[in-house]
Amino acid sequence: MLARLRIILVAVQLLIFRSDVRRRLEFEREKVHPPRAQLKRIVTDNDNADYAFYGLAVLASMTGDSHTCLEHLTEAIRHNPRNRIQARSDSDFQDMADDPRFTELLYPEI
Repeated sequence: MLARLRIILVAVQLLIFRSDVRRRLEFEREKVHPPRAQLKRIVTDNDNADYAFYGLAVLASMTGDSHTCLEHLTEAIRHNPRNRIQARSDSDFQDMADDPRFTELLYPEI
């Protein structure tokens, strides 16, 4: 009987933990969506807004969307080549550092 109660207690703790993790992830996603929507609106209004493409690349990097990050960063660099130099030292792209496509985009001459 005591063993059963322990198993039930562990199961309840696991459910609480999962629920807490799920709530935190939803909160983090909600913090990202409003800025993303604003940046997309800027890009829609002005497709030469390199800073908006750069911001979208940062948000994509922070949420683990490497493909979208590379697309937006490519556009940011196309509109303003100085964004390449900025991205090289931007810690917001740290999750992209191991991606060879990212390295090739930032260091095309090597």
